[in-house]
Amino acid sequence: LFGSALTWKQAMGLEIYIGPVLALLGSNLCLLLLVLNACDWFGLVHADLSALERLAVNLDDFQLRFRTAAVATVLLALLLCTRTTSPSDQAIPKERRRRSAIALFATAATLAAPRLLRPLSHMHPVIRRSLVGSAALEEPRRVDVSRSEDDSTGPDVPTPVRQELVFEVNKMTCGGCGSHVRNLVEKALAAQQRDSPFTFDKVEVDWRAGVMSVHGTQLTDHLNKEDVMQILGEDGYPTSFLYSSPN
Repeated sequence: LFGSALTWKQAMGLEIYIGPVLALLGSNLCLLLLVLNACDWFGLVHADLSALERLAVNLDDFQLRFRTAAVATVLLALLLCTRTTSPSDQAIPKERRRRSAIALFATAATLAAPRLLRPLSHMHPVIRRSLVGSAALEEPRRVDVSRSEDDSTGPDVPTPVRQELVFEVNKMTCGGCGSHVRNLVEKALAAQQRDSPFTFDKVEVDWRAGVMSVHGTQLTDHLNKEDVMQILGEDGYPTSFLYSSPN
């Protein structure tokens, strides 16, 4: 009887943990990417996360299925936890309910992570990286109500043209080097942005080809390319500017 009860508890533990895993898959690995990119940003991890980011992109078509399965798994676990394996054992139901509550909270937080982080995507590159894979980065269009009510207030402001700046970066020998280069560039761009009107959405690094791309608006006029090349050069990555193009 004890052996069967232990097996039941182990099975319940596995069932409870399936929910957060499915929720992680249903949110395009958002929380996992957030943690790993934060560790990478602070130098705790030196690894290439591009493969994981590509996996997050490929999970787009299965989001609804993973989310539905996650919610169903948690509800099933909650129902099963009301059962007891032995009338004399009163600790098992409390333990199951506690684990079910933790799993339910973890599943809900994981599923809600992309929606909670979306409004904050402009605040830090780490948040933007965690939102790859879905339409989470697509910010809603802002409508200027005051201008729509009175079109005679002045000329229309032209929509900024999205641009791409491409650099050649030498001496990158692994994915970790590419991740390090991306961190250096994003920190430099964040510092420049305080005094410059340009915006940047993402920095892409292909360490095999030795190429880095910066995507954003008003880059050619306001981004200090020499500063970026100097920072990378001082860190052991000789860099040269190749070209710019509309994105």
